[in-house]
Formats: sequence, C-alpha cells, structure tokens
Amino acid sequence: YTIKTVKDQKLIVGGFTLAIVEMEQKIPHLVMQLGMAIAKNRGKISGPLHFIFPETPEPDAKVIRIQMAFPVAKEPDVLGRYSVRENSGFKAATVIYSGDPNGALPTWVKLYEQVLKDGHSISGESRQVILEANKKGVKMELQLGIQ
Repeated sequence: YTIKTVKDQKLIVGGFTLAIVEMEQKIPHLVMQLGMAIAKNRGKISGPLHFIFPETPEPDAKVIRIQMAFPVAKEPDVLGRYSVRENSGFKAATVIYSGDPNGALPTWVKLYEQVLKDGHSISGESRQVILEANKKGVKMELQLGIQ
C-alpha cells in the first residue's frame, strides 16, 4: 500500500442506507440517478465514481450506510436530495484492486491489518474509487482513511 493525501475536490454526494443483500441490484440505479441529477442541473462531472463509507461496517452487518459521489468541475444549480462536500485533506492508505467487485473484502481486510500493524490510526472513513468498470470486473482504488 501507499499513503497519500487525496487531492482537493468538490463532491456531489448522495447518502443511502442499504441492506447488503440488495446493494448489487440497487446501486446501479442510484448511481444513474446521481449522475443524471448533476447533468440535468448543468453540473459537470470531473472524475470517477466514489463509494464513501463514513464508518467501518461491522463484519456481520445486514445494513450499511454508504455515500455515492462524483467530483464536479461545475456544481449543479439544483441538488435536491444530494449535497456538496468539499473534499480536502483526506489522508489514506491506498491499494489498487482489480477483479470481481464483490471480491474486494479480502483486500480490504489485508489493507486494514497491515495499516494497523504498521502503527497507523484509522480515521473510520474509507472509500472505493472506481477507476475502470467493464464486464470482466472492476479496477478501483481502495482508500482507508488514516490519521
């Protein structure tokens, strides 16, 4: 893993509480709604989709709080159910994951364990930034917030 501070950016964020068993079917629709809300209201998406986890989920959680966000170069005129988040100074231990999006958990666990072993404190927030997605799988940057 590497440690970096994510560049400053403005995010348009939607917050959701989803049952884990429903995530795979609901997320594509929610992402589409977020992107359309930005575009319809004269906003301009300037980067990849972010999945933000405001707290570390419990291993046996049935429901998860998640935020989905796009960085924007131009903020939309109307946000409705979405909000603006200034993303500055997010320090994270990062690793690139490629494969089945549902298979990232072991990589997360390994990152978490290594970061703690190396003496870092976890901030509680983590992110998955989608770099590429296709029928073969996904390439994403896992970002574990550290202090």
